Amino acid sequence: MLAFTDAHDDVVGEFSAGGSSLSGSSVYDPMGNVTATAGMVGGLGYQSGWTDSFTGKVNMATRWYNPANGQFQNKDSVSLDPAPQSVSANPFAYVDDNPLGGTDPSGQCSSFWDFGCHLAVAAAAVSHAYQKYVAPVISHIYNTYIAPTVNYVYNHYIVPVRVGIQTAVQHVNDAWNQAKAYAARVKQLALEAAARVKRLAAEAYHRSVVLLQHAATVAAKTAATVGTFIKAHAATIASIAVSTVVFAGCEAALGAFTAGVGAVVGAVGCGALAGAVGGLVEQGVNCAQGQKGGCSASAFGKACSAASAARSVVLPGAWVAVWSRRPWARPFRNWSPAS
Repeated sequence: MLAFTDAHDDVVGEFSAGGSSLSGSSVYDPMGNVTATAGMVGGLGYQSGWTDSFTGKVNMATRWYNPANGQFQNKDSVSLDPAPQSVSANPFAYVDDNPLGGTDPSGQCSSFWDFGCHLAVAAAAVSHAYQKYVAPVISHIYNTYIAPTVNYVYNHYIVPVRVGIQTAVQHVNDAWNQAKAYAARVKQLALEAAARVKRLAAEAYHRSVVLLQHAATVAAKTAATVGTFIKAHAATIASIAVSTVVFAGCEAALGAFTAGVGAVVGAVGCGALAGAVGGLVEQGVNCAQGQKGGCSASAFGKACSAASAARSVVLPGAWVAVWSRRPWARPFRNWSPAS
């Protein structure tokens, strides 16, 4: 069976394999509706598309076309630009609503009127070809050669370098943290040392104050004791001092008058004289201090006699002990007041 088509690619007639005349024919309106038919046995019809004999709808590859309303059953998968043809905005229109001007064998674009649609279809075809043929090749090359090479370089060169840098940075951070900790420790030790020095200084100051206070107390007590002792024994001290002076003066006078010989012989006498004067001085002090009966003549007499007798022995003995140490006094070393 041979098909005969018109300018719109509609199957308008059929020939048998060996026939020389039409065996069947069909007539269509502009929208594709069959207005008359006879002897047609094939399934091809409007725009040479397969036509469902029951519904009359035409298969246009990606979509079904309905001649009854001149629209596609489904929305166009290609987005069309409504400029400069506003009808392109209708995704259900067949050949931009101009069926006599072209065909739409793919169900996406008219064959003549919409150049932008053909570009979009071409782009879709390229994309399909890319996904079907190019992308697998690229994926194979990438997965087989590029990715392993990149992974090898990354794992054997970049990662060690990065780890080394991270390790170095970590060491620097650790060193910095240790330095800060050491500085903080030094500061803490300095503060503790300063506090310790301050505490020791305060303790030393306190102890010094206590010691000074104690020393002052001891000195005051000592001074009071000495003062009390001197006050209590003023008479005796004055008596001894005067007796010593009188004795020394007497001995000096006798020594000068007798060329040194009389000083030894007269030591007892000088002692008695010094004792008598010392006794009078001592009794005078007692009298001045208000001693009971200390100002009587008998008290003065007793004091004079007792001191004269006592010091006639003590003072000469002491004087001889000192005087006998002189080189020129060696002949008198065995002399004593008793002899």
